[in-house]
Amino acid sequence: MQILVQLSNVRHILGDLVLSHDIVGVMQMVMGLVLSLLLIAFGAIFQLSLFLHNSFGILFFLLFLFQLSMASFAFLCSIFVRKV
Repeated sequence: MQILVQLSNVRHILGDLVLSHDIVGVMQMVMGLVLSLLLIAFGAIFQLSLFLHNSFGILFFLLFLFQLSMASFAFLCSIFVRKV
């Protein structure tokens, strides 16, 4: 009986971990969205030609994908580092 109780506790903990990974993914997407928009906005405010002469959609798409790829690369690098 005690083993079943411990097993149910482990399942509960693992369920919480899965939920937290989902939240991390959503937060990455939200931060990528916000940071991409801020970067484009400040580039236009400071009259940088890269942001003035190119399409907003293309800039947003490229910056958003770059931010997601750098976050994924950081998670990959964190696998190889034991302590900070």
